[in-house]
Amino acid sequence: MGLDTWFNRKILRTVLVKKVKTLSWEQVLSGAYEEAQRFGNLISGSSEESAKIETAQGTSLIQETINLAGLNYSVAAKIDSIRNNRPSPSLRTGRQLELEAKSLTDARLLHEHSSRNLMAIGMTPVLGEGTAEHDQFGPLTAKEWLAVTSYYHELATRQVERLMRTPEYLNAQGKKW
Repeated sequence: MGLDTWFNRKILRTVLVKKVKTLSWEQVLSGAYEEAQRFGNLISGSSEESAKIETAQGTSLIQETINLAGLNYSVAAKIDSIRNNRPSPSLRTGRQLELEAKSLTDARLLHEHSSRNLMAIGMTPVLGEGTAEHDQFGPLTAKEWLAVTSYYHELATRQVERLMRTPEYLNAQGKKW
């Protein structure tokens, strides 16, 4: 195990997992949905032109939105595999054709659909301790997977909020400082 992987696992175990254990399934599910909605609301007023401007991390608003849609679909599949005691799919498989959105409108629709899909899968709690492997964090329970989804949505929201304050984004939106 590399130092980066070890460090990520340590952070997850000391911060995320302890917090998740204190929350109910419904609280974690609600948090995941709220973060997804917050991201969706944030990007709702963005133009197609502004959506191509890159964040400080080198991804565009379209790419961030597609990445989050992919995450939602993948986590829903992970939760379903834990619930049904089946082998866990990779985070990078499935939905590849859907994730090739050509516009922000396409990406928004994918994100909305994937968020609803994740919530539908999550409506039935997974209360057991079954796990599915995360590339960096190791084995996660279904509840921990939902919490990771919230975390990634919150992180993306913060990145996009910073992007929306840049002169490039404001100019593409037709706004002035």
